[in-house]
Amino acid sequence: MKYIYTIIIGVLVYAGFATRTFGYLDLTTAGASVDYYGTVFTQEQTQPAGTGVFDSFLRIQANGTESGYNTSGTPAPLDDKRGAWTHNLQLNQLAQVTVNGVKYYDFNLDINEPSSDTQSLLSLDVLKFYTSATGSKTTEEELNSLGTLRYDLSAHGTTYVLLDAKTGKPGSGSSDMQMLIPVSTFAGAKATDYVYLYSQFGSHASSGGGFEEWSAATGSVSGSVAAVPEPSTTALFGGGLLLVLGFAWKRRTQAAA
Repeated sequence: MKYIYTIIIGVLVYAGFATRTFGYLDLTTAGASVDYYGTVFTQEQTQPAGTGVFDSFLRIQANGTESGYNTSGTPAPLDDKRGAWTHNLQLNQLAQVTVNGVKYYDFNLDINEPSSDTQSLLSLDVLKFYTSATGSKTTEEELNSLGTLRYDLSAHGTTYVLLDAKTGKPGSGSSDMQMLIPVSTFAGAKATDYVYLYSQFGSHASSGGGFEEWSAATGSVSGSVAAVPEPSTTALFGGGLLLVLGFAWKRRTQAAA
């Protein structure tokens, strides 16, 4: 019995560290939401939200893994899809929304993956924001040349965000994730600076459908925004919890041998 208690206590004590070091943000269930170090990620099913309906500024498409960032420059870098829906974005274009006394910028992601059981998952593996006085960049090699790094999803240890096209309506036409990022994240940037959102998908759950599409709330926003949930670790367990359990079970087996 003492080994069972050791496993339980070890998991409870280690959970906070493990979820932040080895875990991922799980947004595969309807309405799942996590306040992750002040930035709020929420699974949502906003209708309608396809290209031409919401204000998209970046489209990315490739099979397996895919990556890109918004720019009006040519040739289009990485896996960007050229056209009116991939373009420059300046900080002063972004609308600010206030929730629980905190000001945020509101970004949304529409994934376009098949609805089958084996292909509906998609991982958002890298998410970074940069600001720069220069727009229309097209670099494909050194991301640091995009400007000043303002946000990095991996800065606190989380490896990726897991999304499921089946949770909402599959394909283009519904927003699958809302990201509220504090305005303070961009402290020091000028209002006229260009905002570059770099994202990479498919390393943990591959892409195999249409384009992934980012949008942002721009101009003046009116109306209410869903309340920010209390900080949660349940959506962060992922691989960290399994790692702890596996390690504890191995020690138990060796002791019994």
